[in-house]
Amino acid sequence: MGFTSVLASLLLGHLLADFPLQTNGIYKLKQKGLIGHIPHVLIHMIMSLVLLPGLIQRFNLLLLLGTGHFIIDVLKPYWGFERTSKAFVFDQGLHALFLLIIARPAKDLSPILPLYILVFLLFVAFVPALLMYFSLRNKENPHAFSSTQSDNKWRHLFHVVYHIIGLFPLYLVMLRWMTLAI
Repeated sequence: MGFTSVLASLLLGHLLADFPLQTNGIYKLKQKGLIGHIPHVLIHMIMSLVLLPGLIQRFNLLLLLGTGHFIIDVLKPYWGFERTSKAFVFDQGLHALFLLIIARPAKDLSPILPLYILVFLLFVAFVPALLMYFSLRNKENPHAFSSTQSDNKWRHLFHVVYHIIGLFPLYLVMLRWMTLAI
């Protein structure tokens, strides 16, 4: 189908797996040690398979994708700026660069979605990433936003919007899979 469609599929799978599908439970597991990263990496691999079913025939690429994500996430605490907006941008940049490298040998695979839908879903899936970035920025500079008693309402609204918007692309991908099965 082409490099661009494959890259868009891999990026969409990454955004979905790293944000709305990374639950608090998975995040806490990752904090406990190496084994805790395995469910998170498996979700990444599954999302990549859902969006690029041909990856099953290229198991070496799928395994490389999972291994690369695992290594980047495991090394994150050693960067010296964990849980900051700078660390967030660096981490996501490394993941995007790695996906760019993986997309080249996978360029002949066929995504389940056309490019114009993938691009739209990427924009939608990018919203939770931006929300996470601004949440980290707010923790670094709490005076950037007003601190009032309504903070809990805003946090609740943040989580609701984060999950509704973040899961929207996943709903569309599932709908596409159902239409393929009919």
